[in-house]
Amino acid sequence: WARIGSGNVQGAFHQLSSTRSGADYYMEVSFAPGAGVIAPGGDSGEVQCRFAKSDWTDYNESGDHSHDPTKTSYAESNKVTLYRNGTLVWGTEPPSAPAPPPEPESGSLGLQYMCGGTNPSDNQVQPRFKIMNNTSGTVPLSEFTIRYWYTVDGERPQNFWCDWAQIGSGNVQGAFHKLSSARSGADYYLKVSFAPGAGAIAPGGDSGEVQCRFAKSDWTNYNESGDYSHSLTKTSYGEWNKVTLYRNGILVWGTEPAGN
Repeated sequence: WARIGSGNVQGAFHQLSSTRSGADYYMEVSFAPGAGVIAPGGDSGEVQCRFAKSDWTDYNESGDHSHDPTKTSYAESNKVTLYRNGTLVWGTEPPSAPAPPPEPESGSLGLQYMCGGTNPSDNQVQPRFKIMNNTSGTVPLSEFTIRYWYTVDGERPQNFWCDWAQIGSGNVQGAFHKLSSARSGADYYLKVSFAPGAGAIAPGGDSGEVQCRFAKSDWTNYNESGDYSHSLTKTSYGEWNKVTLYRNGILVWGTEPAGN
């Protein structure tokens, strides 16, 4: 039924080229010239529409963009859109549906550590690392950071070097971070990060060796005995969960030191 005459009301169905939030079709209602005009301050009067599938199977209107079961009497709803000569003049079209999340990678990421120095009381710390990619996807190295946790044993400015890396020492950066409160075996951590030029690790591959070294500006000694990430027993590469690995800022390997 329509006050303007049901014969003056047409409906057409349009399938969207890509699904939007709460919609994969829209019904377009249009009016014949015989419907007349709306005077200033007036309205069209009621237009009662109905549609169904040819086989009368059910719809599920829950979550449909324009459906609102609370509208039991006429009221404004900006989820039904109105156009004049093809231009939107009322309401909000449904946004594009969010892209489906990527398929999760199977497997895990890990880190191997080797202690590059045999004297725990000298003036340099020499950790070495390999990042292991045991997932099913290729992972850019620039997404990773490593934290090596230690005690500074006398506050001084510190310097970092990457002595050698299979990915190129120029693609490896180091930064020193003082903890706001000391943890077990650590009041600092060295954060190792990677430039985009470092490339990516293929599934089942690794980063190759990353040989790091750091020292205080005045070359005074560290006492690595008891440092959280240090282990003299690691004289060759092996898994070590006291050096932590992060991907896009999220811990993916190892255990951070506990607070004191």
